[in-house]
Amino acid sequence: MSEIRCARFGLRDRDETRPATVAAFARTRVSARVMSHARKPAFWRTRLLTVAGLVALRSVNSIARLLVRNVPVVVSLLWVSATVTVCAADDATADPAADATGVPVVIETSQTTTATPSEPLQAGRLQAINSRGIVIETTQGERVTVSREQILSVRVADLADERSPATDASGWLILTTGDLLRLRPLMIDEVAITARWEKYPELPAISIPLELCSGYAFSVSSEPDRQGRDFVTISNRTAKSDLVTLRNGDRIDGEFVGLQNESVTIAAQAGETAIEVSQIRSVAFNPDLISRPDIPTSFSTLLLRDGSVLWLRDFSSNGDVLLCTLLSGTEVVLPVSIMREIRMFDSHRQSVSTRTGVRAEAGDGAEAGDGVASLSQQVTTIPFLSTSRADVLNRNVLGSPVLVRGRRFATSFGTTSGSSRSITLGGRFAEFRTSVGIDDAARERGSAIFEILTDGESAWRSTVVTGSSELVTAPPIPLTGVATLTLRIHYADHGDVCDYANWLDPVLLTSATKAASAP
Repeated sequence: MSEIRCARFGLRDRDETRPATVAAFARTRVSARVMSHARKPAFWRTRLLTVAGLVALRSVNSIARLLVRNVPVVVSLLWVSATVTVCAADDATADPAADATGVPVVIETSQTTTATPSEPLQAGRLQAINSRGIVIETTQGERVTVSREQILSVRVADLADERSPATDASGWLILTTGDLLRLRPLMIDEVAITARWEKYPELPAISIPLELCSGYAFSVSSEPDRQGRDFVTISNRTAKSDLVTLRNGDRIDGEFVGLQNESVTIAAQAGETAIEVSQIRSVAFNPDLISRPDIPTSFSTLLLRDGSVLWLRDFSSNGDVLLCTLLSGTEVVLPVSIMREIRMFDSHRQSVSTRTGVRAEAGDGAEAGDGVASLSQQVTTIPFLSTSRADVLNRNVLGSPVLVRGRRFATSFGTTSGSSRSITLGGRFAEFRTSVGIDDAARERGSAIFEILTDGESAWRSTVVTGSSELVTAPPIPLTGVATLTLRIHYADHGDVCDYANWLDPVLLTSATKAASAP
């Protein structure tokens, strides 16, 4: 402690060559002079106030150092907390009381007591999300914690009729982990991309490592086939260079230098070229310079009301804000008011669209033979004419983000009529759940019949599903003892014209999940 600070508290150093501290002061022997005044109340008041002042000053300094070390997190939390109400008010369908009482949610578990799937075990207003589970307040005012092991999905209850914005409504940041984020880039350098949410500009900008970005679509076509190509150009690039695609169709291969002040710079054979963002359709990054992390056995997907899809390692909430850790490791803070749905997966709740070709991570609690390993799947297609389209995981068959009756889906696979997907189960699972529908890219055209077979026997068959039909949810399909699950789509009217069929949120449940949800 300096002489000035000592003087401020009426202290003198015992040893002028050594600074005095609170600990040193406490260890000082009580002198005879002190003892002579020990019985005077003024003496003790002075000393107590002195010690209290020193402790307070030390606490303030500790808090200050903590704040300085965590400036980004602190700013994000303060900013989000201050704008939760603003974000909700900006949306015409937002519940004005949501922030005060908790967002109304329904929680779907693996326990189904009727023939109707997706029956929520609990419904109420979200209060918190922690490591144990999700805390809600029921209509009776009771606080209930639903264990994470039981939960399949948590969705906001009053958004059933709210449509996600059209895919071509804004730009998209596409991550190598499958995230689709409606962000507007502010700056891109050789290390990271800094961007702001398109629909929620009040939220602080976020920074994502560039090596985890497949690319960015500044504009997306409204024409379905072209829109699919826009996304495929970014996600499936194999050439060992960066690619800038202009709105007029021209392409520039080279080395991406950066984005700043609404201008992209790329180094091509003719030298560095600066291009205004208004002229660019998309930027696809060199696949040799990006990283594709494995999807862990335990993960979650988060859908936002703006249509963004986030893949998460973990998440928590105090009822007002969501603290999310992306698969890429990036931490994002979001107001709960912009959440639409969270789905949870692990070794006992396996998504059919993400298990293929994905190895399990060691040390995540998976036991040998529990179904964590990649599912063996065989896909066949009998084209109506001479051409056929390959199935696409987590996109529609054209390659665009899945959208069915205005509702976005994170896990799915897009295909066409005439396709059949057989999955080898080996008797490891107890139940299969899914929904089906024709993608909005069909523009109300297309028709197909969906069928689920277990060991070659029909377990469920839909009526004719068209491009204008509502979403169809299949009943839970029992799988105990079943070796092979087959998902088949039959032709209906007009062959396979615009039959952009989707299997939506297909999930396999083990007996352990069913037991965890049993009352």
